[in-house]
Amino acid sequence: MSKIAKHKNFQLSDTEQENIIFSNVAQIIEKRKFNAVSAANSQIVLMFWEIGTYINSVILGMERAEYGKKILSTVSTKLAANYGSPFVEANLYRIKKINEILTEAKERLERRNLLPQISKSTNQQKYYG
Repeated sequence: MSKIAKHKNFQLSDTEQENIIFSNVAQIIEKRKFNAVSAANSQIVLMFWEIGTYINSVILGMERAEYGKKILSTVSTKLAANYGSPFVEANLYRIKKINEILTEAKERLERRNLLPQISKSTNQQKYYG
């Protein structure tokens, strides 16, 4: 028997050993699955933040609001065809609006010195835009 199979001064049965090994491997799997989901969710949030920032910069850069809306509609149709329903027009408008709201809130908090002034390091840009 291996060292894993010994517990204090008595030996575990084959079934008990299998159960312990199964339980330990299952814990490793569950922990890594959770970490993978967390990492994926973080990347999705960053993706939507970047999309909102980009759309807002492009739309704000256009002088004609109607033209900007038309472009967003056309782009959303192409995005939805390639990447699915998260990128339909209504969702892109939501992404854009959430980005606007969070950017304004961040700026207000910074003006009131409630948030530290953020240097533009790579790590901080990921979290603070």
